[in-house]
Amino acid sequence: MVYLLNKKFICYAEHIIEIGPKAGIEGGTVVYQGGYGGYEKVDTLLSKYIFGKCTMSERKVRRDTFDKEDCLTLEHGNTHYLKDLTVVFPLHAMVGIAELSESGKSSLIEETLLKRLASARKYGHATGLTGIDQISSFVNISQEPIGRSTSSTPVSYIGIGDKIRELFAEQPEEK
Repeated sequence: MVYLLNKKFICYAEHIIEIGPKAGIEGGTVVYQGGYGGYEKVDTLLSKYIFGKCTMSERKVRRDTFDKEDCLTLEHGNTHYLKDLTVVFPLHAMVGIAELSESGKSSLIEETLLKRLASARKYGHATGLTGIDQISSFVNISQEPIGRSTSSTPVSYIGIGDKIRELFAEQPEEK
């Protein structure tokens, strides 16, 4: 149960501030501010989930976003904190890597995956990387500014940000 983990963290807080209930112009309102004891008594959406008054229904159908054969597999990742890690990256899908700070995200992507991809590009093969034959090229794009302006990121530089926003705006969920 996810709410128990969150409750465990919140109960150690000296002061709780919940802002909500929605985002954007409908949000930004302080709905609770105070100690843990009073938080259980308030009727906010988050507090309902944290204290088990409300639960999420289990997902009945799960969409597989990738075919198991259509993936890139990194095996035996042993960089910094990574210890013999094997990861399967689906191809033809947007993949996000999320974890706690200093847990190995950069080690996994920059120090392990990208270096092995570069080795495969240069030498024609890479140890511990399968599915490489399905990738014709790759580009490492970071959020570092390209020029002097901090807003000159790769997304703004190539003008894809507007296209991404337009694509999302066309989705049925947005309409």
